[in-house]
Amino acid sequence: RNNVISLDNLVDLFTQQPTEQGLLNLRNSWINTLLSWQDISFLDFGPADYILLKKQTNVFPADTALIESNITAGTWNLSYTDNFDAKGFQALDYLLNKRGLTEAERVTFLTSSQSSKDYLNDITDDLLSNINYVSDQWNSSYKDDFINDFQTNASGSSISVLINALCLHYEFYVRRGKVGLPLGIFNGFSQLEMPELVECYHYGQSLPFAIRAVESIKKYVNGSHFIGQDA
Repeated sequence: RNNVISLDNLVDLFTQQPTEQGLLNLRNSWINTLLSWQDISFLDFGPADYILLKKQTNVFPADTALIESNITAGTWNLSYTDNFDAKGFQALDYLLNKRGLTEAERVTFLTSSQSSKDYLNDITDDLLSNINYVSDQWNSSYKDDFINDFQTNASGSSISVLINALCLHYEFYVRRGKVGLPLGIFNGFSQLEMPELVECYHYGQSLPFAIRAVESIKKYVNGSHFIGQDA
């Protein structure tokens, strides 16, 4: 949550005082926040599942045509499911790393209209709202219920939803989504590579996020603390 708060604050600062250095600071914050997302994105159950947090946060590839359409129209509702692939970290990837532009041109692209500035702000506001909801729900009642239910192994128990979430995340989102589809392994009989499907296509680097995702799962399974110490 702290990383998302920092990202949201930097967006506010950048839209008020747009500079190339501000864009660089914002991009670095986006990278760090997306890396930290890999550490928790497999915990997709309970409050996170209630609001479809994964789908609201990091759908890739982003629908760039819809993003542009929203900004041009000057109206949008990011809570609508139709906009799930036009917001979140991958929408930021497109906006902050727009291909074919210099840094100065990217700054202009992001701040030349009130609509573009509002869209950038709304994306991080939405991220923060969702992560606040999940965090608050965990700390209010769900955490205690989850721990108390961990001793059972029945369908729907804590251990059951945790294992199911881990397996789904690794097989579908990491193995298939981050690696298999872009490499063409899951592309039917053609096996054609589809590099445009990688995470962070516009940034041009997807491997650090895939590696972090695998490392995070490994640490969790091995009982390592979030900051790297043994639990």
